[in-house]
Amino acid sequence: MRIDFTPVTVATDSADREGFLMLADDQLVGVIVRLAGSEHGQLQGAFYLEAGFGRCAVTPSATFESLDVAGAWARARLH
Repeated sequence: MRIDFTPVTVATDSADREGFLMLADDQLVGVIVRLAGSEHGQLQGAFYLEAGFGRCAVTPSATFESLDVAGAWARARLH
């Protein structure tokens, strides 16, 4: 399964605007956002699952240290 990330700007009320559409074999499975603001503390710079779809819809939401980790997580959820 191929996981791709397409960069997008996400309209938020914070500095967290750098986002990515997460696609599994060209199907949208999530929208992730880089946590940019200092209010995120140790999570600053990590990626937050803003919205997940299908098997990638989880509560509470997930946080990833890199796009590679997010992709591996999505692959595991979708198998």
